[in-house]
Amino acid sequence: GISVAAAGISNVLLARAVDRHGARRVIAPAATLYAAAMLGLAASDHSRYVVQLLICAVIGVVTPPITAVARGLWPRLVGEERARVVYGLEATAQEFIYICGPSTVALIAGLAGARTAVIVSGCVGLAGALAYVSSPVFRSHLRPAEPPLRSRTLLRSGVARYALVGVCL
Repeated sequence: GISVAAAGISNVLLARAVDRHGARRVIAPAATLYAAAMLGLAASDHSRYVVQLLICAVIGVVTPPITAVARGLWPRLVGEERARVVYGLEATAQEFIYICGPSTVALIAGLAGARTAVIVSGCVGLAGALAYVSSPVFRSHLRPAEPPLRSRTLLRSGVARYALVGVCL
C-alpha cells in the first residue's frame, strides 16, 4: 500500500522530469534505485517492520514512470488515430501483467523463497526498464522538452492538493 501511494505521487514528478531531461536520464537511474531498494527489502530483517515500510516507500518513490512515458509516446509514433487502438492493446497487456505477474512471483516464492522472489522482481524490473530506454525510439522521438517561458510549480498547478485529498480519502 505505501509503495503504491508513494509511486502515485512520485510518478507525477518523475514524468515531469522526463519531459525536462529525457527518458534515459530519468528512467535508468530510477530503475537502478528501484532494483537497489528491492535488494534492500530482500536483505532486511523480517522483524524490523518499520524499516521494511520505509524501504517500500522508497521503492514507490523510485518506481520508473514507464507507463506514463509510453502513453505520451504512442501518438508521436503511430499518430493520434492509431494511438487509440494502441491504448486498448496496452490496457489489455496491463491486465495480462496484473494477472500473470503476481502468480509468477508467488511461484518463485513457493519454489525458492520470498527473498528470491523480491530479488528476481527487482532484477526483472531493472532489465525491462533499461531495455525500454535503450530503444532507438528514444533517440529520435522523445527529446527533452524546451523549458517553458513561465514554469508552473507542482504546488501552484493543484496536483499536490488533489494528491492530498486522495490520501485523505
